[in-house]
Amino acid sequence: MRVGGQVQAGDVTAVIAALPEWLRERMSETQVTRVAAAIPAELDQRTTAQLIQRVTRRGITGWQHQVRDPVGFGMRLIRAPRCPDPRCEDGTSIDTDRPCQLEACPGAAWLAAGPRPRGAAVQHGQHHDQAERTAAAEPTPTPPPARDVLAANRPQPAGDPRRWIAECRTALRRAS
Repeated sequence: MRVGGQVQAGDVTAVIAALPEWLRERMSETQVTRVAAAIPAELDQRTTAQLIQRVTRRGITGWQHQVRDPVGFGMRLIRAPRCPDPRCEDGTSIDTDRPCQLEACPGAAWLAAGPRPRGAAVQHGQHHDQAERTAAAEPTPTPPPARDVLAANRPQPAGDPRRWIAECRTALRRAS
């Protein structure tokens, strides 16, 4: 929270440092400045430690390759959930550590929805069930190299070489 109505520069720096490293690396200095501009408003409602905890909790992704707007994603990590209860943090009361009781709370609805897809953020120390942990630990199957696919589907040369080349190109397009 603000000290004497002033936001301390060290608080803003600490919150920016809590952003995932891959996100900070993707942002230009101007983009970091835009994200940093949202921090003082959040410090009106939360302490620096609470804001860092929010950013850290929400920053567990696993799908960073899908983020096309680093500034928008950074803002989502920093900004408060839009619950009518100012003491609600992503569907959980920061005072009681229990689910928010307001029907209009988007975070409570999200928590009530149950297990999240692989790679979703973990809320307040909750862990995925055993099946999700196992699925997350299993490697994604890698498709075979294109040369192997082509070798298995390689048409045999017959007659006109131009026809054979066209068939090879068709097989290559199918494989990719």
